[in-house]
Amino acid sequence: MSENIERREKKKKLNEKILKMMYYGDPNAEWKCLISGKKLVVYTKNFITGEIEKRWHGQFDHTRESPGGGSIDKNGTKIQDKWRGSELSLLKDKDAYLRIFEFMNTIVMHHDTHHDKTSDVKRSSKTFTLNDHEPENYPWFLKSQENFNKFCDYVGLKNLKYKIFLKHLQDPEAPSIYKCEWVKDILPVIGPLFPKDIKYIQKQWYTGKEDTTTAFCKYYAKHYNTSEGWIKKVIENCSTEKRDERIKERQTKSDQQWMDRYWKLKEKRTRKITMSDFDRRNNIYVGFTSKVNRSLAVR
Repeated sequence: MSENIERREKKKKLNEKILKMMYYGDPNAEWKCLISGKKLVVYTKNFITGEIEKRWHGQFDHTRESPGGGSIDKNGTKIQDKWRGSELSLLKDKDAYLRIFEFMNTIVMHHDTHHDKTSDVKRSSKTFTLNDHEPENYPWFLKSQENFNKFCDYVGLKNLKYKIFLKHLQDPEAPSIYKCEWVKDILPVIGPLFPKDIKYIQKQWYTGKEDTTTAFCKYYAKHYNTSEGWIKKVIENCSTEKRDERIKERQTKSDQQWMDRYWKLKEKRTRKITMSDFDRRNNIYVGFTSKVNRSLAVR
């Protein structure tokens, strides 16, 4: 097996747990068609080698389909390729969110069932929606508000509303999930960061959080589990003047507190204590206290 195929199989297995949780409410469930109940993983003999092989007989069917055929909520590459071409659990940017939203617009079917449904819709004059499925055939996450919330928590989806999502799947006139205004409003703006995250990070920037830009980016990248590059992008147009003032004020206060400690200790001691002695006492390099004292003198 080539390295590329191995990598795709690994992603496929990782994504299986999310999709099984979505369809069945159990990340370890057996793959079955939600309409017919047929098993989607079968073991058959290879016509060439004669060996028994594991085969996939499923299809991710987009629920909403236009008269004459054509999935409304699909976009770009085939959804089967998205299953094994990306990790659905890595919600690192808006494209990652849109990929999982697309899967949430599907029902997993046996390929025979998928063929029949697609064929029937092609000969129809009406748009097929979730309302054309029996409620007992809905994916698990759509069967109740509670299930929907559990799935969103399992994946890490934020701000997604059950009633709005259900209405989308039931509406024959709604645009593709990729073009809905309500979807745009809940997508992250920069990397995995939402508007409220960006506002908070910028506020912290102006308060003088951390002493350097590098330290600031490193701290919030860890806090939001993202890259330092995304944090840097958030603050790239923020003024440094106000921030520099806050950092200077904080440093002055810190230096003053340090010197106050030194002068109080010196007053208490009958034996003379030099600044170098104070440095050694506090396990810091000799010359630090003298440097702080000179710095305060010129401010």
